[in-house]
Amino acid sequence: MQQTKDNLSYKLVYSLGEHPYLGYLIEPHIVFLNANGSYSLKYKRVFSNTVDEFADKLDETDYKLIKLLDETEQTHVIKRYHKKAVRPIDFFAKIFDKKLYDYIRPKLDNKLLKVLDLIGDKPLFLMSKDGYPAEQQLHIAPLPASVLFHFRRSEEETRYFPTIKYDDNRIEFMFKDAQVVINEQAWLLLGNTLYHFDQAVEGKKLSPFLNKRYISVPRGTEKKYFETFVCGLIEKYHVYAEGFDIKTYQHEATPIIKLVHLNTGSQLQLLFQYGPYLFESGGEHRVTVRMTYDESEDLYTFHRIKRSLIWEEKQFALLEKLGLEKIDKLFSNLIPNEHNGGETNTLEWLSRHQEQLLESGFQVIQEESAKRYFIGKTVLDIAVEEDNDWFDVKAVARFGPYEIPFIQLRNNILNNIREFVLPNGEIAIIPEEWFAQYQHLFHFSSTKNELKLNKVHIGVLNDISEHTSLTFTRKLEKTC
Repeated sequence: MQQTKDNLSYKLVYSLGEHPYLGYLIEPHIVFLNANGSYSLKYKRVFSNTVDEFADKLDETDYKLIKLLDETEQTHVIKRYHKKAVRPIDFFAKIFDKKLYDYIRPKLDNKLLKVLDLIGDKPLFLMSKDGYPAEQQLHIAPLPASVLFHFRRSEEETRYFPTIKYDDNRIEFMFKDAQVVINEQAWLLLGNTLYHFDQAVEGKKLSPFLNKRYISVPRGTEKKYFETFVCGLIEKYHVYAEGFDIKTYQHEATPIIKLVHLNTGSQLQLLFQYGPYLFESGGEHRVTVRMTYDESEDLYTFHRIKRSLIWEEKQFALLEKLGLEKIDKLFSNLIPNEHNGGETNTLEWLSRHQEQLLESGFQVIQEESAKRYFIGKTVLDIAVEEDNDWFDVKAVARFGPYEIPFIQLRNNILNNIREFVLPNGEIAIIPEEWFAQYQHLFHFSSTKNELKLNKVHIGVLNDISEHTSLTFTRKLEKTC
């Protein structure tokens, strides 16, 4: 019976009830008290904008809870996810469907998780089928429960089921009218107790077993089931298995930068090598699982590789500091950030920073392809010999161990061709600044086969002297 304040004693209670379409929700209600202090049948649903008249029974936490629960009430939900005005009965009958439920329910779960985190020992009840908010008092288990998922593989099938322990004691929840009230980070209502868990277990991992002892997987479909469902379960949760092996490894890790070539250009991938296992960056779980099958022994083995996600994030942060960024939010490939250092060419960035990467423990590799690029230090050494009427310019381009007479790059420099094939077949990328700094050297050279400058062009040497050694600079001063 709905009621308004009328010089009666009352209490604010929180009531867990099942909405016919949205699932379990919590509502705040003022319930008026009988003369003996018991709850009467008179009550009133309250909201942030109507609760002030009962302020003497509220504290700061109540106001936070009521505000959160305003956002889970059906009228608010309808306005939030359907912009046109519509009556609730029409919304749920004509518009609401499973797709919309799957989109909305996780958001409601997140609100309810915040509520249950705040609610403490405030009065919490199970709502009756006809909407009475103080039907059955509930309490929240003070300790988290634990879930262990079991697999038993036999000649005919694999049986899968969970067990739940609370305070080291197994609790029976199958065929006990238990209810999963929150799916995201499951909360389970069993009797008059709400249980939460020490791992972020999804409620849908428990729901099938509320009225079922186990799930049976036939031999004919087990491989696909193991590759997908079981691998994912072992990554996230505690699993006990009979009939297959689970092994756990903790390897030293190595960060790897891999050069890949796409239609849009060269990009970099950040990978992590844990023993024989190679993983892409961006992992969300501290354990990654790989499955193998020994056909001769009919044995599946699940390899649990422990990963250090904090360490992996630090490796990515170092690359960001060196000027890399993700190409977008969806993909993890990296490219140079032209706002951080000005480098736009991936290969040039890699060559420039290779030493620092190696010193920081990175390996640098390339994907297998028809083209293999040189990655390493690139230096240009220039020496000048004065003759009577001209200067002989002796220039050598060093690509790692290879010394290439600079005159061999003449066609590349004059025609802006950045790729140059080294003797071992690798392709070197000529640094972009060489085109701006040394084109004039080739333009004013009196011959195509060597670099000779008439003394009237000493200004060209003065321009490039700042890019050469001090000995060259002092030699220029003597010739002036």
